[in-house]
Amino acid sequence: MALVESRPIIQACTAILICVISCCTLNYFEPHKNRILFWLAQVSFVTTTLKFLVSIVIINGQTSDTEKEDIGYLLISFDILFFISSIAACVGTVYLLRKKIGKIEKDIKSEMKKQRSKLLKHKKTLIGKVKTYRNIVQRNNTHNSKNNKVFPADDKLMQLKKLNEVKARKFWNASS
Repeated sequence: MALVESRPIIQACTAILICVISCCTLNYFEPHKNRILFWLAQVSFVTTTLKFLVSIVIINGQTSDTEKEDIGYLLISFDILFFISSIAACVGTVYLLRKKIGKIEKDIKSEMKKQRSKLLKHKKTLIGKVKTYRNIVQRNNTHNSKNNKVFPADDKLMQLKKLNEVKARKFWNASS
């Protein structure tokens, strides 16, 4: 630790090494699914590397006060560039997120339409089957020569009606 603490050039070189390795691993592994976030991290590492390179130039070189002032403006412009790119990345990410949400909603609506049409098709098929069943029952009723009965409950009702008619005839015959 004492080797790095007292020597600013070694500190800057170590920082440059770390930033370059970070850039390389960022490009090799590509950990971000969002491309905007990837490029924001890339700009961050590159600007940090450039800042440390400029610090080495200032520390090691014979620079005048006007050159140091120009280099200071350059460093400030690096910070402004990164700040502007961060804001642009935030806006771009929100835009892409809204676009993706809209696409998902559109896909859901189209899937619901497909499901609705399938259900309507099945409903029509079932209604057709019910109508066919009713037609068959009606044909059986018309072709059935025995009292036009289909269900056993109808048989019992018919028997009760006949029994009541017989009783009514007997009553009228007995009273007359």
